[in-house]
Amino acid sequence: MTTTQRHSLIQVLKFTSIGLLNTVVDFAVLNILIFAFGTGENGELYVVIKAISFIAAVINSYLFNKYWVFKGSTRTSKIQEGFLFFVVSEMGFILNVSISSGVFFFLSTHTYLNSNLEANAGALIGSISVLLWNFFGYKLIVFKNQK
Repeated sequence: MTTTQRHSLIQVLKFTSIGLLNTVVDFAVLNILIFAFGTGENGELYVVIKAISFIAAVINSYLFNKYWVFKGSTRTSKIQEGFLFFVVSEMGFILNVSISSGVFFFLSTHTYLNSNLEANAGALIGSISVLLWNFFGYKLIVFKNQK
């Protein structure tokens, strides 16, 4: 294994571990808010609650990705870096919340599962769906090394 391959593998493993931590943050905030407020009579609160839990996970993601996973970034403008992180994360946000909500509403109208199970299934599928988008967006756009 070359040094570059080893570095890439370590980066993927770090990103995956942070992704798991982000998932814990996302699910913890999601379930705390569901416990406190419910999902609404027809699930109308779910979209807002899912958005809040996603934002909490993104803040965690930025800090760990910037200072641990992709720490080799040489971008001189931290404002530009923050803006690009926001843009990539916003696209991930739209994908995650849309997919999560779609799964939640599908399950809530086609199954007899508990609404908490439907909410968590939606969140899991949404999180898995944006994993590759986030990794390559952060690696190739946000934290890429400038030449």
